[in-house]
Amino acid sequence: RSNLDEAGIYQKLKSVLTPSDVGLRIRKNSATGTVEIISSRIFFDETLISKIREIIPSASPLITYLVNGTRSKTSFNPYSFASGIPASVYPEIPAGRRILVNRWLADDIGIRAGDSVILSWFEPDRINELTEREEAFEVSGIVDLEGKWDDPDLMPEFPGITGQVSCSRWDAGVKLKTELIRNKDEEYWNLYQGTPKIFMSYETGKQLWGNNFGPATAIRIPAEEDGNEVFLTLTGNIDPAAAGFRVINIRDDMLQAASSSVDFSSLFLGLGFFIIISCLMLLALSVSSFLERRRDEIFTFFATGYSNKKIFYILLSENFIITSVSAFAGALAGILFNFLVIRALNSVWSGAVNTSSLSPYTGILPLAGGFAVTVIISLIIQYLRIRKYLKEMSVKESRVFRVPGRKAVLLKSLLTFAVLPAIIFLSILNMINGASVAVSYLTGGLIFTGLIVAFRYLLTIRPTVAKENEIYLLSVRYYAMYPSRAVLPVLLIASGLFAVIATG
Repeated sequence: RSNLDEAGIYQKLKSVLTPSDVGLRIRKNSATGTVEIISSRIFFDETLISKIREIIPSASPLITYLVNGTRSKTSFNPYSFASGIPASVYPEIPAGRRILVNRWLADDIGIRAGDSVILSWFEPDRINELTEREEAFEVSGIVDLEGKWDDPDLMPEFPGITGQVSCSRWDAGVKLKTELIRNKDEEYWNLYQGTPKIFMSYETGKQLWGNNFGPATAIRIPAEEDGNEVFLTLTGNIDPAAAGFRVINIRDDMLQAASSSVDFSSLFLGLGFFIIISCLMLLALSVSSFLERRRDEIFTFFATGYSNKKIFYILLSENFIITSVSAFAGALAGILFNFLVIRALNSVWSGAVNTSSLSPYTGILPLAGGFAVTVIISLIIQYLRIRKYLKEMSVKESRVFRVPGRKAVLLKSLLTFAVLPAIIFLSILNMINGASVAVSYLTGGLIFTGLIVAFRYLLTIRPTVAKENEIYLLSVRYYAMYPSRAVLPVLLIASGLFAVIATG
């Protein structure tokens, strides 16, 4: 590993960096005899222009842009190039919103010095979509199409335009109205290529056509400078950062990214919340069903004189062994399932993650946590269920339909009226201003809980059913006695729908 730091690498790179390395090309302009620097990126950014002018003070930036149309009071000319050139390069260039046009354009649209024309062009808006803009300019003078005014090198090497044999074949990356192109426009292209028809000050051109890529399309250097000398002068003096180079410490960046990565565990926990609840309900149902089958056995223990403490000890000890073995088997099945899912994501489901380098991870803490939670919840459910059975036997209660007492009804009513305003308030808040994810999640959870409670309450209402519907009445009364067995399927279906919708 090198002992150089970022600053040292920058200095080493700067000492050997040539104009060609950063996409710059130096050429002699045939129309003016000046040295010209152009870029493979078309535009020069402000930082690079400043560095070049710092090295070569006589360098001057200029900009050329495609104009969609030039309109006079009586005529219209489609698709011309306009150049913004500083007065230090072309002293005749007027300042402000005044322009020079060449003789060909003046004759085409019938204008003379002092007239006004409207130029239109595309420019990106705030969302980087091209919109057409128009602006009026005063014609300061008309120049003959000769000498420095006949300079096709002013047009940048736009991809899709440079080298085309016909204007109709331009591919500028935007939709051009080729039906507006006339034969005389094709003739101009064949004779003069991209020679601009319009000239203005560089300050005006920069203001109109400078963009995120830069404010210049070329840099001119006076004729007394030699191209080879300019190349040698720039070699070793171009700032790599100004040319777009960036030195990064990949190892340190990777370590930093790994140490400050986003923990998605809470997100996945939230997405799987209803599924976890469903699993717990399913666990409760299976444990309850298991103890329901042993109800008579519990009655036998109680009838033969076993104390409640002894009954608890016998049943919980036995069930602890069964639950522990089952939880251990479930943990092993979870590891296998995790391995199979990761393998599928790396192969047949790779399109879902756009990678094939995922690897399964299984920590001892998640396994131990899942094992412990399963065992503890199972024992709690068993304890409550056994306690209920023993209480029924001690007070000699029967399993007939019971109507809740006033206190129970009052308590449920108070809870309902307490939760209902919160649900209404949070729902209105979401609809009006759009609340945070946490508030939205809380609102959904309260609504879901409220609907489940309402469904459970409806099950406890004694129905009035005709005699021929006695089977239906029997079913309703059964669920009124055991409402949790009716709520569980609703929870499972709701959780499944939530998982499908949440994952798209």
